[in-house]
Amino acid sequence: MKSKITLLMLALIIAWGCTEEDSPMTDNSNVPNTGKPVRNIPQQNVVPNKALLLKVDYLTQSFEGGKELVFPNNPNFNLTWAYNPPIDFGSVTLVYADEGQPIFEGTIVWMGLGAMSYPQSLVPASSFAIGGALPMPNNNAFLFLDYSQTNFTVPYAAIWDAIKNLQIVAQYRVSNPNAPIRIFVYTPSVGVGNPADWDYFVLLKN
Repeated sequence: MKSKITLLMLALIIAWGCTEEDSPMTDNSNVPNTGKPVRNIPQQNVVPNKALLLKVDYLTQSFEGGKELVFPNNPNFNLTWAYNPPIDFGSVTLVYADEGQPIFEGTIVWMGLGAMSYPQSLVPASSFAIGGALPMPNNNAFLFLDYSQTNFTVPYAAIWDAIKNLQIVAQYRVSNPNAPIRIFVYTPSVGVGNPADWDYFVLLKN
């Protein structure tokens, strides 16, 4: 009887002395002993690296659709052009140089009609949510990408009117208000080209 009582008391003493820090299920071998409780450090939110491409008709300056492009995280956003003048068949490609990825690609045909090949499709204008109208930024906020050195006269105010009510445009401008609003003209038909085939493209960076 005494031996049973002695074993019971020994078990209670061992259980009392075994704390969470001493438990074999808790591995504290890599935790520095600072004398202070260990706290989890919250991770900083990483803003996705995105660009917004919007299509505006050349003649009517009406919004026709767009595409949001997502890239790997990168603090830089440098662009380059690959332009092949259309002696018969030409092309133009806008490249995100820091990632080596295309933003826009399209063919250009002399006395014919080319087509946009990247993005392969655009989200239609009717799918974009509408919000309050944004005031037009200063003219210095716009940057015309004149890859063909054609010296177009760009109607910045009319183009801005076409996209100023889009909620996604407001989101991009709030996220990165100092980013230039890049604009270029895509002319798939040249020679005796038909401006009804042409479009402005607006490029925003978040």
